[in-house]
Amino acid sequence: MRLLRLVHRIIRRFFAGPSVKQYIAANKSQLKKAPADAPQLLINKVHSYPPIELYAKVSHYLSHKRQYSIWHYSFESERLDRLGLPHPVLSRIFRSFGSRQGLSWQWLKLDSVRLVYQALAAFFRLRTKTDVLDLEFNGVSLGSLVYDSYLRRYRKETIALKSWGLLWTVVQARLIAQRCQQYFDTHQVALVIPGDVAYIYSGIVARSAILRNIPTYSIVEIPCRLQKMGRDYYRRVPYWKYSEEFERLNIDAKTNALKKAATMIRGRLDGNIDGNMAYMKQSAFGSSTNSRPVLSKNGKANILVLLHDFFDSPHIYRSMLFPDFWEWICFTLTQASNTPYNWYVKAHPNGLSGNANITAKLQAKFPNIQFIDPKLSNRQLAEEGLNTVFTVYGSAGHEFPYLSIPVVMAGDNPHVAYDFTYNPNSIDQYQKLIERAGHLTCNCQTQQLQEFYYMH
Repeated sequence: MRLLRLVHRIIRRFFAGPSVKQYIAANKSQLKKAPADAPQLLINKVHSYPPIELYAKVSHYLSHKRQYSIWHYSFESERLDRLGLPHPVLSRIFRSFGSRQGLSWQWLKLDSVRLVYQALAAFFRLRTKTDVLDLEFNGVSLGSLVYDSYLRRYRKETIALKSWGLLWTVVQARLIAQRCQQYFDTHQVALVIPGDVAYIYSGIVARSAILRNIPTYSIVEIPCRLQKMGRDYYRRVPYWKYSEEFERLNIDAKTNALKKAATMIRGRLDGNIDGNMAYMKQSAFGSSTNSRPVLSKNGKANILVLLHDFFDSPHIYRSMLFPDFWEWICFTLTQASNTPYNWYVKAHPNGLSGNANITAKLQAKFPNIQFIDPKLSNRQLAEEGLNTVFTVYGSAGHEFPYLSIPVVMAGDNPHVAYDFTYNPNSIDQYQKLIERAGHLTCNCQTQQLQEFYYMH
């Protein structure tokens, strides 16, 4: 079966099917190719059709209305790309709406050897994980992008400071940063719409453009739209402004918004997957229950720790108390082992492959902590009597407070404009909250939660 899928993927690279041919023809019928020296729209040459369609629509509009020329960069790659297999069908699709190859690796340029040497020097200076997060080049912050790209590419729970994988990621980041600088120095780029800015392949392009005050818009998947990025590099709506933005609505709009949010929250807690969680294959509040009670009835407080996907961009928000999810969970469970409470760990129900192995390592490392079925409904756990929930930045931050259960976060998160979660500013504060986990209270107001849910 795997072999058949691989053969099918290879065939699709070289031979366009009827629907793809129709799509290419439709794009060509609207094509208006601006001169090569016209102001540029720079986009990412992606393999996924939803963003391709968005790029095509924007390209048609800007080439007609603004006379922009359309150019693409291509740093990100699939496995077959890394094996050197060309993708002529994808190239035809991008040409169909006027996009030309612009920014690229250019490994054969004379300065590549020097750049690799500089990357090696930077790599060998790394002593801690914080050093990785502090990596930068000519004012462009690279560290969080390098960190998250390494975790995702190699499916690791944390950085291995002297690994070949990290070395290669640093080399790539250094080269992309240099190519971006050279390209923006020599081309009139008017607008950038990058790909996934959580990783080096598009994140560095976006940060380099923003540093030069080039308007940069990220693609938000749900609902699909363009969102302008600022110097905080965040790719979606500025969640830290939710409260003040809501206040700008008129009274009728606020009333309708809160009613709509109340309905959606009830649906979420009943196990429905709404538009904000469309990426989830399974709801954490779904119907999967255990006929026997899961939480102990020994008179001790029951504390739940919700794991994240270890490979899924831990640094997507502005800051984090710990270098990564592995450091966070190890610290949390180490401190938890010294408290008089019942602690439970639940893995992410929709984690990428490889997460189960990391959870098994945690179980071996912390034998006194109870690990429960990740498919078990959060609704059952809440009804059995949870006292507190811990997460770094997860949606638990607004779900459990609606059930009057306090939540402790461990970094910047979408809820920071409100006070219905605990948001410690330091590891010392976080440790004290672990020690008091059985005695924390939830002082949230229902209207605040509804307001957040509407804005988010």
